[in-house]
Amino acid sequence: MNQQQTKLHDHFVELVQAGLGYQRLRLTNIWEPSLTAKLANMAPICGKKLMNALGDDPRMPWNNERHYMLMQVVSSELPPVFAVRLEDFCRTIKQMVEQEFYDTAEALTLNGLLREMPALGLSEGERAAAVEDLAGTRAVRHLAGRHFVAFRGGVESTSLQTFSANHATSVLKERINRATRLWTGRLKTLGVTAVHSAANNVRFAVHAKV
Repeated sequence: MNQQQTKLHDHFVELVQAGLGYQRLRLTNIWEPSLTAKLANMAPICGKKLMNALGDDPRMPWNNERHYMLMQVVSSELPPVFAVRLEDFCRTIKQMVEQEFYDTAEALTLNGLLREMPALGLSEGERAAAVEDLAGTRAVRHLAGRHFVAFRGGVESTSLQTFSANHATSVLKERINRATRLWTGRLKTLGVTAVHSAANNVRFAVHAKV
C-alpha cells in the first residue's frame, strides 16, 4: 500500500469512526432517555390515579368499602395506562432498531461506497421479524408485565393490610408511594437494559452482514 492509498484508507477509517461515534452519542443522549421515560413514566401515572382514589383526608380510616373502590381503579384504570405506555415503548424501540441498523450499515460501508449495504430482510415479513428480534420486544413485554402484576398485587395486599390494622389513609398513601417509586426504578432499569441490548444486537447483525 503506497502513501496515497494509506492516506485514503486512513480517511475512510476516520469517516467510519465518526459515523459510529455519532451513533453512540445519539444512543446515550437521545434514545436511552426518551425510551426509558416512555416505559418508566407509566408508574407515576398509575400512582397518581391511585392517590386520587384515596381521597384528600389522610386521617380518614381505611375501610372495606374504600378498599373495593380502590380495587376498581386498579382493575379498570391502570391496565390501559400500562398497555398504551408499553406499546409506545415497543413501537419506538423498533423504530430505533430500523434507524440504527441503516445508519450503522451506512457508516460501515460509507453509504455503499466500500461495499454493498446490508438489509434487514428481503421481504416486508422478513424485515418485520428481524426488527422484532433485534428490538427484543417480546422479552420487554414479558418482564414489564411481571412488574405490573407485582405492583397491582402489592397495592391490593397493602390495602387489605391497612384495612385489617385499622390504619388511616395516610399509611396506605405512604406505602403506595413507596411501591410506585420501586416500580419506577424497575422500569427504568428495564428500559435502559432493553435499549442497550437492542443497540448491541443491531451492531452484531450489521457486522455479520458486511
